[in-house]
Amino acid sequence: MLTWGVSDAYSWIPGSYKGFGAALLLDAQYQIKPDYSSVAGVLRSAAGTASPVIYTNGIAIHGGKAAVASPGSLVDIYGANLAKEAATTPGLPLPATLGGVNVTVNGAAAPLYYVSSGLIVFQMPYSVAPGPVLVQVDANGAPGQAAAITVQPAAPSILTYGNDRAVVQNQDSTVNSPTNCALPGTYLTAYMIGSGPLTQPIATGAAALTAPLSYETLTTTATLGNAPAPVTFAGMTPGLMGLMQVNLQVPKVPGDLPLQIKLGRVFQ
Repeated sequence: MLTWGVSDAYSWIPGSYKGFGAALLLDAQYQIKPDYSSVAGVLRSAAGTASPVIYTNGIAIHGGKAAVASPGSLVDIYGANLAKEAATTPGLPLPATLGGVNVTVNGAAAPLYYVSSGLIVFQMPYSVAPGPVLVQVDANGAPGQAAAITVQPAAPSILTYGNDRAVVQNQDSTVNSPTNCALPGTYLTAYMIGSGPLTQPIATGAAALTAPLSYETLTTTATLGNAPAPVTFAGMTPGLMGLMQVNLQVPKVPGDLPLQIKLGRVFQ
């Protein structure tokens, strides 16, 4: 296939001709059009190098469904041809290349935690400003089309397991469940992704400090059922990357209760 690098500025098909105008791969300013990436992907596929594909609505905060994230939070990408084979980071700090895969956010490299053909887990760089951003995957030199996600100052998302149960530790470090309840007055640790601004900055891809701790600067509140649960700590989990924890005291209310945590004006 040969296009000679001709742009729409020199198209021989009038723009009004049966809707077929501006039909080339470059616009009048010689910028690539969506069809350019589509054609390039087909050619790479024919050559045995399939371009990565991000599914529609295929980017979400890690472990959740919301298409939002905050700087420093982990993010999931769902798609096809994202990597030749599965690979997990060998340790911290996270690398910018893993298994021949690179991810960029508005052109900036994002550190990778896990890659596979259908899933990538990466960290949103702390340097990314709030607003809509474009995420692109390059797998072994084959770039895919970019997809969008929204970055906001805080995007709290409680981690869950099983039938939408919050990942919470009881005071004795066991996992909270309907058969392993917490007693009123004891303390719980809830784990989540999507922290807000921190008292101690953390380098992108690096673990949170153990001393001094990185505290959440936004006002953090929690409720169990309809009862307020006093928060004793809200910040990054020491020694881990991208994981936030909220320590709270169990109010005097019985039952298997929904947990809600609010950071500033954003809650889950």
